[in-house]
Formats: sequence, C-alpha cells, structure tokens
Amino acid sequence: MSSRGGEIETELVVRACKAGLRLPAGSHVKAVQGILGHSPGAMTLDIYVDLFDDDLDAVADALDAVVSRLDVAKMLPRTAVGE
Repeated sequence: MSSRGGEIETELVVRACKAGLRLPAGSHVKAVQGILGHSPGAMTLDIYVDLFDDDLDAVADALDAVVSRLDVAKMLPRTAVGE
C-alpha cells in the first residue's frame, strides 16, 4: 500500500470515530455534518445510519412508556357510535 493510501485510510477511520462518538452521545446530525464537512445532513445519516440502530429501541421504549401513561380513549374523537 502506498503512503497516500494509508493516509486516506487513517483519515476515514478518524472521521468514523468522530461520528461514532458524537452521534450516539446525542450530538445533532447538523453539528456532526459540519464537523465532517458533509454538504447535506442526509449524507451524514446515509453513511453512519448503523450508529442509530440502538436508538430505534430506545425510541420505541420511550413511546411505550408515554402511551401507557396516557388515557388514549380521551384523545380519540367522539363519534356517534353508542350515543
């Protein structure tokens, strides 16, 4: 491998570490986008989407907790059924 090839590989590893530490810690995608120099935030999400797998479980758990505390029947529109 050429010296330049090693430099590119090292740069990619450093960039992955920057994203890998910041995104799971809760950094906003736009902030990480700026740090990495991606023009659209979608590029950051596309490249590092695997870092969010655990977030899906956390979001589902949080939604379950909220719904279990709510009286959903009170939030539904009233209908003529049964009136």
